[in-house]
Amino acid sequence: IASLFALAMWLSAEIHFTPTPYDDMILPMPVLHLSSLTANQRKILKALGEHRNFDKAAWRDRKDLMKDAEYIESRDQNLTMYKDELTMFSDDITPLIDMGLIEEGGNPERSIFRYWLTEPTGRYAAQYLRLESK
Repeated sequence: IASLFALAMWLSAEIHFTPTPYDDMILPMPVLHLSSLTANQRKILKALGEHRNFDKAAWRDRKDLMKDAEYIESRDQNLTMYKDELTMFSDDITPLIDMGLIEEGGNPERSIFRYWLTEPTGRYAAQYLRLESK
């Protein structure tokens, strides 16, 4: 079984679990080893996972996510005064977006950025990190 999982990862294939002839569930494949994430990247994923209703896609705006991931103390803070924190947040979240764990939306011209976990990889990573911290 382990060899089949490794082969599926190498081929970027989907793994289907069929417990009955009528059920077909796609098993999420990890896109990276979660231990390779930085502490801040882990905080971002946990913050998105803690406030997400897994039955519905829930967008989180940048200020809320920065507060919950402990980049800023309050959502009311003006981000123009926190350029270092904003730069650090951007540097930390960009690889998560590139790996397909997080999706970014919004209007960059108006500095409105929103984020949410992708299905199934982002959700899988967030749930794993949440369970790991218990």
